[in-house]
Amino acid sequence: VWNLIPFTSINIHTALEGIGNNCGTYLLAIFFSYVCLLYVLLWFYVLFGLGFYEHFRCEDMKHPGETPEENFEDTGDDCSMNLGTFLLLLLSLYWTVHVIINFLRVMVAGVMATFLWAKDDARGCCSLAIWGSIFRGLTYSFGSICFGSLVQGAVSVLRWIISSGRKNRDETSSDNLCCGGLCFCIVDCLVNLGGDLLDYFSQWNFIYIALYGFSYVESGKAVMNLFEMRNWHLTARGSQSIITERLTSYVLGCVTFCIGIITGASVLIIERIITLRNPDPEFESYVFGPLP
Repeated sequence: VWNLIPFTSINIHTALEGIGNNCGTYLLAIFFSYVCLLYVLLWFYVLFGLGFYEHFRCEDMKHPGETPEENFEDTGDDCSMNLGTFLLLLLSLYWTVHVIINFLRVMVAGVMATFLWAKDDARGCCSLAIWGSIFRGLTYSFGSICFGSLVQGAVSVLRWIISSGRKNRDETSSDNLCCGGLCFCIVDCLVNLGGDLLDYFSQWNFIYIALYGFSYVESGKAVMNLFEMRNWHLTARGSQSIITERLTSYVLGCVTFCIGIITGASVLIIERIITLRNPDPEFESYVFGPLP
């Protein structure tokens, strides 16, 4: 670990310098965070709307002539939402969230690449590097971003299916509980292992997409060729452990945790002050609540 501290410090210092000279990336990250939040709220709205529609349609076919209030009281399991429809909605949720995250990743990687190669074009809140990275991410590289995000979204849905299956198995008593638990454990282990590998290599793939404009598949091949040429392995030690270096993420995680605590405490103080002036601060809670 100690031999990786200088490398980690250089990474963090370079990243802070590059992003600090292109502070517009902060604004874009905040903007797309709220876009992601609004999309999740819209997704739940559509989910509940389709659920109620399927329920009322099914009950109307079973009990024609009854009012919606009377149909709503008869909550039968056979009138629940179709599983295929729900899985498609779940895939759309994971897919969209991954698209937003990966677009930001490609955009930031493009800005950093421009900063390292042409610093004069990567200075300012709305520098040419930011606009160029946004343009490439929304045009030439958008298909690769969507394809890679679709693969990650499909794996996330598969993880949810296995997790839900294990919960249902635990709640249902069966004679083959031990055998079924073993099968679920093996499948869960394989899916999580494959998903972790996909998430790990995807972060390198999107870097190649940002730097060279490769497709997602071409980026994956380029990453594997890079690892082979450099003789890098996930289980490497010493100087070859550069690709498994996690100190940077640990530092950023600690910083994020501290910022979350400070922001949450600040929001509580602000809301407390407003509460003293207004005994019913419902509107203020909706304004300050999403800030952390």
